[in-house]
Amino acid sequence: MKHRIPFIMICGVILSVFIQSCALNAVRQVKMDAPIPDAYHASDGTTTLHFTDRQWWLSFNDETLSQLMDTAFARNLELAQSSARLQQAMALSRQRRADRLPNINLEGSTSRSQQVDVMGESIGNSSSYSLAAGYEVDLW
Repeated sequence: MKHRIPFIMICGVILSVFIQSCALNAVRQVKMDAPIPDAYHASDGTTTLHFTDRQWWLSFNDETLSQLMDTAFARNLELAQSSARLQQAMALSRQRRADRLPNINLEGSTSRSQQVDVMGESIGNSSSYSLAAGYEVDLW
């Protein structure tokens, strides 16, 4: 038992050194020396193209280019698939978040019965309604 305690202590020291070695590398900020403009100007100085323009090809005023871009967007299956995957992911996200909301259930039923026997005819109506509300608290 005497030899086991120093071995455990040595393993603990080695393990703590390995864990601490990851903390020695600090994240450094990289400074950009070249300024990035907000917009680019054409050679004649009249047209400005911004980075935020989503339909940048319209600034060229070229009908052929506009038709080609419209065709490319309409027939590009990768864009359509990406859009469908994005909509699917957003729907799954809404579905998963719905578990965090309270549940309210309203149920109702109505029935009508008619019986004919020796005593005559009898008609019966029956209705039942129920309202249930619940909320699950997530402690973890």
